[in-house]
Parts: sequence; structure tokens; C-alpha cells
Amino acid sequence: MSEFRSGPLTIKAIRMVAQAIRDFYGISNDKPFPIAHFIENMPRMFAKTGFEFHVLTDSNPRLDDKHPANTDVANHIMYMKQTTYDNMCDGHGFERFTGSHEVGHYILSCVYGVPLYRTLSDDEDVPSYMNPEWQADTFAAELLMPYDECLYLSVEEIERRYCVSKKAAQTRFNKINGISKIIL
Repeated sequence: MSEFRSGPLTIKAIRMVAQAIRDFYGISNDKPFPIAHFIENMPRMFAKTGFEFHVLTDSNPRLDDKHPANTDVANHIMYMKQTTYDNMCDGHGFERFTGSHEVGHYILSCVYGVPLYRTLSDDEDVPSYMNPEWQADTFAAELLMPYDECLYLSVEEIERRYCVSKKAAQTRFNKINGISKIIL
């Protein structure tokens, strides 16, 4: 169950937002997206909103191993653990996806304007297209691994070309090819 739900978004709508970012910054779809550089420049890009990016010590209680980064969309602040930030900057796939996921939360809610609501109860069933975590994951996949470029790539080619983890590449491959289970 999710603590929050958001306004509905289709994969196609999320794909268009991710592609618009790539196009605006002139990042070819056959190249890895420079997520660390993008995040580092977000305070300048979104200065009017007061956006802030903070790298916290690994021991900071705001973040934990399950949540190494967090975006507070109400206050326009993204937090990231030092190790996660360092690994993202070094091109580690898992952390690149984590950073892109957090960017997704901010872009979709604060820039694209998708409203965010608290769920009424812990057992409220939120459809995936209204789940902000699913939306941020979908945004990260679309930004890092553009759909049209991945159509004819193998898992290994997606992983290498886009500097993503094997799991992210496998999930992308499976979704593009209509395979419902992840095989690792």
C-alpha cells in the first residue's frame, strides 16, 4: 500500500515528459542521461521555486538503507545520502536510477503539476497509474532508457549503453517485450 496517491498519469504522458527533458538539454536518445549533472544543476534551473539539493551523511536519520534519497515536493528539497551521491556521480546504475526516480517525483509533481494526496487509510488500494512511486520509477526508466532506442536491444546492451543496473535493464526489457516476470 502507498501512503500517497497522485493524479493519474499514463506511461505515454510520462514518456513525453522524460523525452522533453532529453530534447531540451540536447541529450541524444542513444546516450546515457547525465543524471548527476542534471541534479547538481536543479537548484539553478528551478531557482524560482526555491529548489534545494542536499547531500547528507550516510548516518543522517532522515535517510536509511531502504530510502537512500528522498524528495520533499512540498518544500522543494531533494535529499541524498553521501554514498548514493558518490556512486551516482561515479556512474553506478542503481544510484543513477535512484537519482532519476527522485527527479521524477519533483518534475512530475512540482513542474508538470500532478497533484499529490495522502491516502485515506493504510489499506486503500491505489492503482499503479495513480501511485507516485510507480510514476517516479516509470519516469526514471523513460529518462534513462528511452523506449524507442530500447526496442531492439538486449538486456546487456541496455545495461551497457545507458549505465543502468542489470535489474533495471531486465525490467525495461521485460516491460517493452510484454514479459511479466523478471528473470535474473
